[in-house]
Amino acid sequence: MGNVDRRDFLKRSAVTGAGFALAPVLKLVPGAHVPKVRPAGSLQSLDPSQAETPLQAAQASQASEVLTPQVLWGAFAEPRGNQDPRQALVDLENQVGRRMGVHRDYQGMDSDIVGKTVRWLGERGTVPYRAFHAWFGSGKQALRWADIAAGRYDAWLSKQAADVAAWGKKMYICFHHEPEDDTTGNPRSQTMGNIGCGTSADYRAAYNHVRQVFRNATNLRWVAAFMSPTYLGNNGGPGAWMPSNFDIVGVDGYSRFPCTGNFKTFEQKFLPARRYADSVRKPMAIPEWGCVEMNSCHHGGGDALGKAKWITDAARTMKSWPQLIFVSYSNETDGPLNFRVTSTLPSQLAFAAAGKDPYFN
Repeated sequence: MGNVDRRDFLKRSAVTGAGFALAPVLKLVPGAHVPKVRPAGSLQSLDPSQAETPLQAAQASQASEVLTPQVLWGAFAEPRGNQDPRQALVDLENQVGRRMGVHRDYQGMDSDIVGKTVRWLGERGTVPYRAFHAWFGSGKQALRWADIAAGRYDAWLSKQAADVAAWGKKMYICFHHEPEDDTTGNPRSQTMGNIGCGTSADYRAAYNHVRQVFRNATNLRWVAAFMSPTYLGNNGGPGAWMPSNFDIVGVDGYSRFPCTGNFKTFEQKFLPARRYADSVRKPMAIPEWGCVEMNSCHHGGGDALGKAKWITDAARTMKSWPQLIFVSYSNETDGPLNFRVTSTLPSQLAFAAAGKDPYFN
């Protein structure tokens, strides 16, 4: 979309709406201290309560989401030791001095979507982002996307749809994020014994079927989430994977330099997905983003402040992208790669400073 500003984007969208303000209510993990939260400002809203049908209500909510003048700031917090996901999230919030607007987590199709953590998040005003995948168990036994599209797992899907609708709070949801890694015969599908789940066409059919089963859960916003290289044309490009019925373009990406790959700024990493979102006139989300230290992986001569600078630049770029509605940092490690914001004090301070900007709800 070039250098178009938010006002131009809103005019082109031809709708008016409201931001999603977080309720300042928190259920504490015992013994935890959690920072205060600032309510977000909003524009004049399209009121979904005035809609005549559930579909109109969902459309009103989705239209308002495109116009959100702020970005929901979130994270996945990898538990340490005996922590559960709630304790890990509150621990991260204490470290960076703010409550997260979004919490990201993943699961298979063998546990309920609306569990204790989701209910806790809803009570405190944090929006869950959940992706459920075509697998069973901790070993990620692959399920065939074609079987899902054919209705073989409709009993489980229908129960989840009913549970989510009854819960009633806002949730971002995705069927099988980053499916490019889980295709049949893909050597990267190691956790699935290299069996995989099928083809990109199978995935599209499964996603569209799942969305149909969940059609009455109008509190959901559906993300189609792929890896950042896919938006550059890798893995067949986004057209090979994008379902016909989704709400939000999702993209995951990491700065792993100098451990692997070449250095890219946040903008260079995510700009192709941003352009794709504009081309299909959809809002955009970044469910996974992270950065390693620039002097890690035996590169002691790298810039010791490189990660802090990258995070600061990322936040600056986010504020210039009107399509963007939420981001979720991956506060975790992946083998030798340390994406945690606490990897150094400068990185922690940079992330904390970015998250305290009023723009990030």
